[in-house]
Amino acid sequence: MPPLSATLLNTSAPDSHQSASDTITSSPQYPGRRRSAPISDEPDAKHPSKRPCTSLTAGQQNIQPLFQSPEPPVKAATPVAKRLWKDIYSERLIVERNWRKRNYRPKVFRGHTEGVLCLQFDDSFLITGSYDNTARVWNIETGECLRTLSGHALCIRALRFDDAKLITGSMDRTLKIWNYHTGQCIRTLQGHTDGVVSLDFDSCILASGSVDSSIKIWDFATGKCSTLNGHSGSINKVQIYMKTMLFSASEDTTVKLWDIATGACLRTFCGHVKNVQSLQTSGDTKISILANRRQRSPRAIKSGQQSPAYDSGSSDGEARTTMSVVVTGGLDHTLRVWNADSGECLNTLFGHEAGVLSLAFDKLRIVSSSLDKTIKIWDTESGECLYTLSEPDSPVTCVGLGDTRVVGGSLDGAVYVWDYGVHS
Repeated sequence: MPPLSATLLNTSAPDSHQSASDTITSSPQYPGRRRSAPISDEPDAKHPSKRPCTSLTAGQQNIQPLFQSPEPPVKAATPVAKRLWKDIYSERLIVERNWRKRNYRPKVFRGHTEGVLCLQFDDSFLITGSYDNTARVWNIETGECLRTLSGHALCIRALRFDDAKLITGSMDRTLKIWNYHTGQCIRTLQGHTDGVVSLDFDSCILASGSVDSSIKIWDFATGKCSTLNGHSGSINKVQIYMKTMLFSASEDTTVKLWDIATGACLRTFCGHVKNVQSLQTSGDTKISILANRRQRSPRAIKSGQQSPAYDSGSSDGEARTTMSVVVTGGLDHTLRVWNADSGECLNTLFGHEAGVLSLAFDKLRIVSSSLDKTIKIWDTESGECLYTLSEPDSPVTCVGLGDTRVVGGSLDGAVYVWDYGVHS
């Protein structure tokens, strides 16, 4: 395994002047890595029956939609079993008690041959991307690997999926759209001049962030692609916000809020002193936050807006307020909680002994993963660290949070699951 400083954080890809048909060879960023197959839309020689991916570059506009959902299979109508509200309430009480008392069932999924870099899960599937250039689709309950998706020439740094499709972003400078139910690669998107590190999408657009310091916005309906420029370092995270805006986190230590339609940068969030690696917004969900005014940075806002009105707080400077928030994590070992609308830093969370690589949160808790080989569970409202999960033996590069689960991907190639659900 190459050292982390030369791979995960130094995300340089092959020479941007190299054409898409050139063979990608080993480089200082990937020492000793085997020669990868050229990026090609030709059928796989080992699997000639497979349909090749169709590719679309950023310059091809008004050609075709990026993705068309397949017709869903016709299913016979089945009656929905109704549950008594008392049973649901009782189950939720048990789950919350499990979270508070650290009562979980640990599981480990193994299959990747190199470190895990990104993941996402729902009630049925867990999908992971790895240094081994593949994405794996798992049964989240059993840990069975349902299929392995191969096609990228370099490691997969980002992925997102919904009911119909999976989109992956790779250090080979491309994004791929998959039908993950069948394993078919539907399309390859080309346009970035360096590796793709982050992506997000909704029903209308796909946003991708790259080591080339740019953000590209792809329109699903028309195939058009536009570019947002303004960061001076690698784009480590992008997330669509309120359908019309986009947040981005960068190695230039800043977070930016963009207007997608105009491409204008609406606000810059300053406070981290090293690379900002991770970011998540609450969207249109309002979060109750106990803000500590003494921890707010005077550099936290670069806009002319006034600070929000706060509810009456205690004499020690704390005040409780409900708002849309964005939480960020950086290589300065901290997490920061911001007012998403005004840009004010509400709280700084200290506790990790090394850089924060990934985070996720909901109304009740924040989870963060770090180079210090731990995952920390925080109270969302107060920012208090509740406890630490330290089972992994390697840095935890990515983390996900659900109602009853925490999932972490490690550089040792394993996927760790902590299940807080009702245990039989």
